[in-house]
Formats: sequence, C-alpha cells, structure tokens
Amino acid sequence: MTTSPEICRRRNKEHSMFERHHTQETKDKMSKAHKEQIPWNKGLKGYNSGKKNPMFGMCGEKHWNFGKHWDKKVRQKISDSLKWLVGENNPRFGKHLSKETKEKIGIANSGKLLGERNPMWRGGISHLPYPFVFNKELKRLIRRRDGNQCRNPKCEGIFSFLTPHHINYNKNDCRPLNLITLCNVCNSKANYHREEWKRLYHKIVSRLSTKHFTRMNYLWGSKWNQAL
Repeated sequence: MTTSPEICRRRNKEHSMFERHHTQETKDKMSKAHKEQIPWNKGLKGYNSGKKNPMFGMCGEKHWNFGKHWDKKVRQKISDSLKWLVGENNPRFGKHLSKETKEKIGIANSGKLLGERNPMWRGGISHLPYPFVFNKELKRLIRRRDGNQCRNPKCEGIFSFLTPHHINYNKNDCRPLNLITLCNVCNSKANYHREEWKRLYHKIVSRLSTKHFTRMNYLWGSKWNQAL
C-alpha cells in the first residue's frame, strides 16, 4: 500500500506528469471515452440527501466520533501529509474565483442550511428573548468577576469583544454559576461539541472567587427568583 509521503513526493517533481501535458489528441480521446460512460448517479435525484443519508441526525453525542480525539502522532502524520498543499505548491495558489462563479455558488447553496435543514437546529430557541435580568449591569458584573478577559483557556485573543455566555445554553438561567465571559469567537465555537464546553466552563467558574458570587447573589437573587 502506498504511504502518504510517497504520494506527496509523486505529486511534486517526481510525479510522472510533472511539467508534462497531454496532447490535444489525447484530451479528445479521454473526453470521448468519458462521454460514452453512464454516470453511476444518473437519475438518482436526492441520492443520500436528507433522511436518506446514513449520517442524518448524527450530531453531538449521537456522532460516532463524539468525545474522541486523534493522538499527537496521528495529527502530526496528517499535518505532514498535507504540507505539499501549502503556499505555492497549492494548485489554487494565486488563483481567485470570478464574481460570476461566486454568484453561482451562492445561488446553489442558498437556503440549504436554513431552519430545520441545518444540523445544528434546536427548534428555533435562538429567536427566544432573554429575560429582563440579563441586562447591562449583570453583564458588567460577570465581566468584572472574570477579570474582563475571555475565560476560554484556548482563546487565541484575536477579538476583544466580550460577552457573558450561558454555560448550560438556557437563556433563562442567569445565575453567576451559569455565566462565563467569552470573546465573540469562543462564544461561537461553544455552539459545537456542547457537552465538552459545558464540562470545561463549569469547572472554570467553580474555581472563581466566592467573594464576587456573594455580592451578585445579594444584588440579583430576588430578581432571579421572579424571572425563573
């Protein structure tokens, strides 16, 4: 079996077709041969789409790879096998899609992932309003408690816009123990692999100073009881 490094080498200078081109006669023969072949998916409209797809609904904990991670050796092998695609070695290096092509792609993909067709669909809960206790004062207290910084340990620090995130994804649960300060990038990442983020952020918040909790519970305790 051919290994990845060998494939990479062949795709460069050692490849049999490196800096060589087919003649027009050969291209015509190849084109004719392909025209006579019947595509395997001809007439199969919607093949493997929607509920017909074996991976339909396999998101979150239902996914076969949920909670699993590649070890460092495997990740390094994958990285090494793709290095030939970096920079000038990439066949798309320096090339750009035309405006017409971009518009065609946009039209083709329009509406495909809207509403219930989106694998991250949660019944439209994102459109539900936040409770009145989730206001500027509460957000300011949460940010102050968290040192006015994103509490995600893996945050790259690209964006400085901070916002409190509901750890259990329940908008109505505005207790300090359920709120953590994240930048807008890390807040978007929290929409994927939710169970992992919940465990991580619960641990981080539980270690924060109880002095801040005491003050916020005093200020907001009665309002939470009225809202919940």
